[in-house]
Amino acid sequence: ASNNEKIELYQKINEADNFDKLDNLKKYIKDNYGGEIPISFSNLLEQREIDIYLSFKEFEKLDDNPNFLNLTLSKEVCKIEGIGTDLFMALINYASKVKMTYLNKTLNLIIDKTKNQNYIDTLINVLKIIHQEALKHEIR
Repeated sequence: ASNNEKIELYQKINEADNFDKLDNLKKYIKDNYGGEIPISFSNLLEQREIDIYLSFKEFEKLDDNPNFLNLTLSKEVCKIEGIGTDLFMALINYASKVKMTYLNKTLNLIIDKTKNQNYIDTLINVLKIIHQEALKHEIR
């Protein structure tokens, strides 16, 4: 692919505002790059997926510190009765990778980058699970 085609694809990825558009771009890239997504596109696609999740109401912010990621859930989610228990159960498979704290009526999830090589994959999966739990509680 030419540089112009790559730049156009980078722009399309950056403009994707939902998962359907992102999935279509992934398929397009796979089809045009021999079935594999080059790392340059892969990193951008992952970042865009994270950005789309963070645009949902259940997330307040994500702080990217040198040694850890700190995901803060929205006040709206934190007010839901039993949400801490629901999230703990939903995230049980990530118990060794994600620490959940509840302080000042705010839920935070901390992912230690130093102990988790694939912390971006962990983050994406955690965002997906929290989003699914929020949908169950009709947070939209």
